[in-house]
Amino acid sequence: MTEEQNTLLREWDSDLRVICHGHYAAAVHADRRSYALGVPVVLLSTAVGTSIFAALGRHPLQATQVLVGVASFGAAALAALQTFMKYAERAEKHRLAGAFFGSLLKEMEQLRAVPPENDAAFKRWGDSFRNRWDDASKQSPTIPKRIWAVHYAMHKANTERQR
Repeated sequence: MTEEQNTLLREWDSDLRVICHGHYAAAVHADRRSYALGVPVVLLSTAVGTSIFAALGRHPLQATQVLVGVASFGAAALAALQTFMKYAERAEKHRLAGAFFGSLLKEMEQLRAVPPENDAAFKRWGDSFRNRWDDASKQSPTIPKRIWAVHYAMHKANTERQR
């Protein structure tokens, strides 16, 4: 391979690593948010249901009624947020995107190990590779800015250390 081809592969490798790791980090972040909303929904719903069932046979205090009403409202609000924000769905989309970009990295590593026989073969591979990367980027969820910035900075620091 020519020096220009090697330079291109290094640049693509660098970009893909940030994208791949960013998607995996975004998946973990979305999973945590999903649990942060889901666990309280389950706990509050259970507490409200139990309180209502326990209160059926007697006349509860007004404070108890207010507390159960607030807990019921809280459970409904958290459930609505969980549904609206779709964190579990987002996490899965980020996981799939991370896996796809990871497979592109492996393909590039394979190309380095077994280089194409000539420039025309490299160009065909590069065109196909870039088109798949572009298609994946269009279909992938956006990596949150904070996560992107962290992974970009980490990658930049690692790159500088390796020089």
